[in-house]
Amino acid sequence: MATASTASTASLTNVPPHLTIRVLYSDDDIVVIDKPANLRSVPGHASNSPDADDGSKSKYQLHVVHRLDCQTSGIMVVARNSTAASKLCHAWRERDIVQKTYLAYCQRWPPYHDEQLSEGTIDLPLAASRTERIKWEVRALEDGGKPLKSELTVERDNDNGVVLELKPITGRTHQLRIHCATIGSGIVGDSLYGDSPVEWFGDKPQHGQQTISQSDTQTLRLHAHKLVFPHPSTGSEVTFVSPKLW
Repeated sequence: MATASTASTASLTNVPPHLTIRVLYSDDDIVVIDKPANLRSVPGHASNSPDADDGSKSKYQLHVVHRLDCQTSGIMVVARNSTAASKLCHAWRERDIVQKTYLAYCQRWPPYHDEQLSEGTIDLPLAASRTERIKWEVRALEDGGKPLKSELTVERDNDNGVVLELKPITGRTHQLRIHCATIGSGIVGDSLYGDSPVEWFGDKPQHGQQTISQSDTQTLRLHAHKLVFPHPSTGSEVTFVSPKLW
């Protein structure tokens, strides 16, 4: 999960046939898409994954105003003109104007499985890792960490894990992924954070070992499920939902 403060031009071309971009809504100002996993929002670091900016000729010329991690699936909104892009970027900077809800599948969630807590708030400061370029880590505020909060509800309890509904109150790269890995078993399919959790013991998390390795799972089970934002033309609140059943 990530947020951009300025728009960048993108296109929806050269997407491999096994990846389908479903258009949920389109008008003169915006296109709302259901991004598949393993498709980058914009060009990034060297990767085998395709991106939505591939190609010079496109069906749509779009302005990307916010981003999803390459491995994250779900709802994205892109602007079809610079005026709409500017208004959407402003809305994303204000944060409280835009409401984002994610679904995440975790094998084990100790606050729920051990303490029967079905909702709560994760309040853990994060900072860019000092040792690994693409990772973030939990770090105290006095040591340079940024205050970050995520609200959560246990949405479903399956035989092999739980589906969490996550609402980031703040927005930083990998916020939900590292918050889940710190408190529970990590999000299924998260090879970056999922294998290094902190197990939950009452009110105090302590370092522990994960029981089941998830490193071989190819798809991150993190989905941008719901997005609420003001339409750039009318200012009216619009809502888009993309269900995900695991």
